[in-house]
Amino acid sequence: MLVLDELGDLDDAVDGGQNPLLPSAYDAIFSVVLVVIVLTAVLIVVLAVLRAVRLRKAGIDPLSTEGELTAHALRGDLPTAARTLEARLAELDELARRGLITADEHATARRDLLGRG
Repeated sequence: MLVLDELGDLDDAVDGGQNPLLPSAYDAIFSVVLVVIVLTAVLIVVLAVLRAVRLRKAGIDPLSTEGELTAHALRGDLPTAARTLEARLAELDELARRGLITADEHATARRDLLGRG
């Protein structure tokens, strides 16, 4: 009869919603772990979307493999940020100052930049 009494107590505990084989803190711990897992999954998705948006804005297919991106980088045909007109003119002036281009080349290149700018 001792076994029946224990089973009766077990049935009463299960009916009350509490598993008698686990401490009550396990329910809270399980809930916290579940929330952490869900938040981690959401964070991973959000970061993947942000990365895809950044790559798309840079003109790179976000679904490209690492090897494709490396090949583009080695060929030098990855899109680069457009330099401002001021930066291009400063570079041109620096080339002329260092004597790497002639005054005529400087004037022609400057006219091209200002006409296209």
